[in-house]
Amino acid sequence: MAVVKLKLIVATGDEGHYEEALSVCAADPDFHFENAADIVGQTGYHIIKGEANPYTAIISMLDGLCKSFGIQIHWEPSSKPAEPIGDEELIDIARHLDELQKNYAEMTQRKQALISSIKESEQIVSQLEHLKDSNITIDRLVNFEYFRFRFGRLPRESYESIQMYSADLKDVFFFPSSIDRQEVWGMYFAVRSQASRVDALFNSLGFERTYISDKAHRRPIEEINSFLADIDRYKEELSNLELEMTEFRATHEATLRTYAEQILSLNRMFELRKHTTLAKGNFCIAGWIPASRTNSLAKSLDQIETVSCTIEKPAAFDRQAPPTIIKNNPVFRPFEDFVKMYGLPSYNEMDPTPFVAITYFIFFGLMFGDVGQGLVLTLAGALIWFAKRANLGKIIAMIGVSSTIFGFFYGSVFGFEDIIHGFNPMENINTTLFAAVGIGAVMIITVMILNICNGIRQRNNKKFLLSPNGLAGLFLYLAFVIVAIGIFDIAALFIPAWLLVAIIVLMLSLLFFSAPLSALLQLKKDWMPKNKLEFLLESFFELFEVILSFITNTISFIRIGAFALSHVGMMTVVFLLAQSANGGHSPLILILGNLFVIGFEGLIVGIQVLRLEFYELFGRFFDGDGYMIDYPRKLVLGATDSQ
Repeated sequence: MAVVKLKLIVATGDEGHYEEALSVCAADPDFHFENAADIVGQTGYHIIKGEANPYTAIISMLDGLCKSFGIQIHWEPSSKPAEPIGDEELIDIARHLDELQKNYAEMTQRKQALISSIKESEQIVSQLEHLKDSNITIDRLVNFEYFRFRFGRLPRESYESIQMYSADLKDVFFFPSSIDRQEVWGMYFAVRSQASRVDALFNSLGFERTYISDKAHRRPIEEINSFLADIDRYKEELSNLELEMTEFRATHEATLRTYAEQILSLNRMFELRKHTTLAKGNFCIAGWIPASRTNSLAKSLDQIETVSCTIEKPAAFDRQAPPTIIKNNPVFRPFEDFVKMYGLPSYNEMDPTPFVAITYFIFFGLMFGDVGQGLVLTLAGALIWFAKRANLGKIIAMIGVSSTIFGFFYGSVFGFEDIIHGFNPMENINTTLFAAVGIGAVMIITVMILNICNGIRQRNNKKFLLSPNGLAGLFLYLAFVIVAIGIFDIAALFIPAWLLVAIIVLMLSLLFFSAPLSALLQLKKDWMPKNKLEFLLESFFELFEVILSFITNTISFIRIGAFALSHVGMMTVVFLLAQSANGGHSPLILILGNLFVIGFEGLIVGIQVLRLEFYELFGRFFDGDGYMIDYPRKLVLGATDSQ
């Protein structure tokens, strides 16, 4: 549950064994390449400027085929070094993939053509269904010499208007073919010389013209039967083609996976070459590896002729800080996403993930405690995890458990407080709010202690001694907390007042003069500030900000109690809305109200807890200036959606 301890391996040897050594390092999933030139001060990168990656085009083809096949290929470095591929073999692979692309694209085009034919035939049948009782051929209908033929539909109200005024309509004949409640399908014939006027009239009545396909010529019923037969034939062809495509994918999927494993491994080797150096016939490869894996990799490299390894601790290379690899147990691991939103811990800094997981779990339950609603959140989170494999699902499930646990403490089950009798925040408002502030004070003291531990690990004297979150700030804050307790209950003071005043004055003085004192501890000659007035003004305002932050950060935790009260208030409103005339409650309103509270208040509380973590706690002990290796260690080809 911490930042993984690393060691630096530097491998050197004769240029003739460079590829073999690089292959061993690249195949180790735990090896994190560093720029060898920065580590050992050499120059002369192995990759020539402008050299093209020979694997890029093939990877693009593989990705396209995987998307076409509807499959995903997950790749990450394996323990087996990749076998080299010659230029001719690489060309053969590209040709094979190109052939697969063309064949599958041809089948895809045939499939789309069949689907289009089915849709077109079904559309023609749906048009002709409204004319199936007509015995005249389609060709005769559309080719009258003295009349214009129009076919379509209009609203039922418009058709009734036409019937009402049919005696006044001249030069037009309307024949309905099907009538229902909403619309009437039919055709009208207009004298050619009056066709434009008649068309305008019918358009004003809401007539929507349907153009009969030029593929229909015979009587409507004959064409319907013909197109239905075509549809059956197209569907049979489509079914056979889909079976052929399925067999094609099954036949070649293994080939794609084999190519991907080999090509992506070689591509990784090619890209990693830019991190190595080659000078005077010798190469240098440098990288970080977990301390537990150091001997295993060094042994593999030592077996290569002319290759020698040196293993160093991070402290030996001050010029280059190690990357950060954090490793947590499955319970804490989902909360790593929250930590990474703020920043990645540096190598010599504590991983705050366990702290975030525990405090987020507790804070959420305190602010949103309800047995029933917590169980709903747990179920929803589990469903999200199983459906999407998203860490957010795990987090929701865990805070749902927290809500359930604290729901027993509050005695609330879907807002009902007479099932389990517990602590009611509304009946103990002062206790709830003061307890929330007390929790804030405890948390601030805790993160100050964590900051002191970080300062000791980093050998930063100012950080753990003279900073606002170091020993000086901790004693000052503790003194303020004791004074605050004494204001409300003078009998609770267990330290004499004169001693408290002395501690406060001493700690304020240490913080005020922290900059020159820190320089003095580092044995700097120019530890005294040059501009005394500027130093005094700057130190005064910084000290004022420190004291103000102590107050505001502590009071900010009052939101824990406020949201506990808010939850009770919102459920009271839900019950008032659900109250029925006979004194019971509407089940529908209770369900909808609970769902609203779970969604709305649950989201707000989740955000507020994250705010407490980031603004009130993280800033006091977590720098978050670590870094990860920037080259890709895992790749995914293709898409998840299958065709």
